[in-house]
Amino acid sequence: MRILYSQIKELVPILKARPQEIGEILTFLGFMMDEFKEVKYRDKKDYLLSFEIRQNRPDCLSVIGLAKEIAACYGLKIHLPEGPLIAPVSKEKLDIRIKDVEHVKKVMAVRIDGLEKRESPGWLKEYLAFYEINSVNLPVDLSNYLMLFTGYSSHLLDVDRIHGQISWSLNTSFDEITTLAGPKIKLNKNELVIRDNINILALAGIIGSRTAEIGFRTKSIIVEMAIYQPSIIRRDSRKLNIVTEASQRLTKNLDPDGLDFAFRLLVSLLLENCRGKIASQVFQYFPKKEKKPEI
Repeated sequence: MRILYSQIKELVPILKARPQEIGEILTFLGFMMDEFKEVKYRDKKDYLLSFEIRQNRPDCLSVIGLAKEIAACYGLKIHLPEGPLIAPVSKEKLDIRIKDVEHVKKVMAVRIDGLEKRESPGWLKEYLAFYEINSVNLPVDLSNYLMLFTGYSSHLLDVDRIHGQISWSLNTSFDEITTLAGPKIKLNKNELVIRDNINILALAGIIGSRTAEIGFRTKSIIVEMAIYQPSIIRRDSRKLNIVTEASQRLTKNLDPDGLDFAFRLLVSLLLENCRGKIASQVFQYFPKKEKKPEI
């Protein structure tokens, strides 16, 4: 997991420790620093620190997670951005059904209309390049940025390319999928997928398909975030030999309660930068709330 020193300072503003010291103390705590280099970001000198997260700590596969570790280590407070509440401005309900209740733990989704065609700003392209993620378009780039920042991945679906109901289910009828990465992948059946009445929209928790891909002509999207039983994502990722930034996080025990904050923050980023508007009620599926252990 990589993090910029400027991001640490933004989230923990009164931190006095220098970049090298932060790397050394996190290494001492078990997060092995495997890269430290001076970089240029937003036309200023910065430092990029990279850590190997060996533990089952998906929270530390995010900028916020590592910043929290640093803040706790130095006894400081962390200042998180606020994801504003999503006001229900439409009575429309999304046609979504969770068929595989065994493996799907939590889902949030909303429709956004009126997206403007915009290219990603230079800072966003520059930031994604640190993670070797190519810029695609503004909505997709923002979703990737949000994943790196919070640790929660998402799927963005073009509404005009969706046929009927969206559902989470085990694959019983599809033999292959063309992923966003390009190649066709042969399926073994029984994979957890997001689908409509005709096509697979995504391999859940791993990668989207070309079917409902976001393009520069896209005007309306479904924004979806979910958390799954880690075992199903790990199984599908291994069987299909597909490892993505999303799957690396979802094969671990992500905190379901953190999804609300990440979802609100992503929606606010999309509204602010793409000039869209909320066009549905927020779909929420969270049937089994987990009791957290007290420390």
